[in-house]
Amino acid sequence: MKRINTNCKYKIVVLVALLITVSYNFSIGQSSAYVEEVQLPANFKLAYLGSVIYPGIEAGFEYPLRLIDLQKTKRSGREKNIEKSSFVSTSIGWYHHKSFQDNVYSQVEYIRRRKNSKGFYTEFLPGIGISRSFVGGTVYETKGDDNINVKTVKGYNYAMVSMGGGIGYDLSKYSVLPITAYTRLTVLAMFPYNSTINLRPTIEIGANASILKVKARKYTKTKTRIK
Repeated sequence: MKRINTNCKYKIVVLVALLITVSYNFSIGQSSAYVEEVQLPANFKLAYLGSVIYPGIEAGFEYPLRLIDLQKTKRSGREKNIEKSSFVSTSIGWYHHKSFQDNVYSQVEYIRRRKNSKGFYTEFLPGIGISRSFVGGTVYETKGDDNINVKTVKGYNYAMVSMGGGIGYDLSKYSVLPITAYTRLTVLAMFPYNSTINLRPTIEIGANASILKVKARKYTKTKTRIK
């Protein structure tokens, strides 16, 4: 008899837990999602590049991978829309360190971007690439026999990784121009640099222009709060 009572108590506890879970999910709301193939804009970018106090320029291309459209309806009936997009970006940059060197680099970045309904967005982007310095003036090289020679190829090659973040605004929200303006802070890590790693902070101020559209997946997710 005690065993039967124990089994009944266990079933009651499980039933109550299920009812609480269903009631909680219902009170939060209902959600749905679907996937479709759409045409998303691919962007050409051009920016002023500053490495500390050294001026430069950067140009590149952003290829869209996917778009997640989050549509939320709150209890008050107000709607909130957020777009989460992913891109792969290729770029080439240059900056000039007066009386020392010029640096040219090329990199590939993975961009995660989050944009609200007003057109403002934030982004995060890690990257990898290569860098080449071109040293100004005369460069001397010493060898094992203590001879000093003048180098004809004045510069060095480096591997490079980067990490950056930025903010921007989509001007196409309120105009016919398919342009976004942005600013971005990135740290470049170049190695080997005299047996160490050279950390170089850069800032970009530029614009993206949508020059064509390509096929990509769009995920639309809706969520409505009932209570």
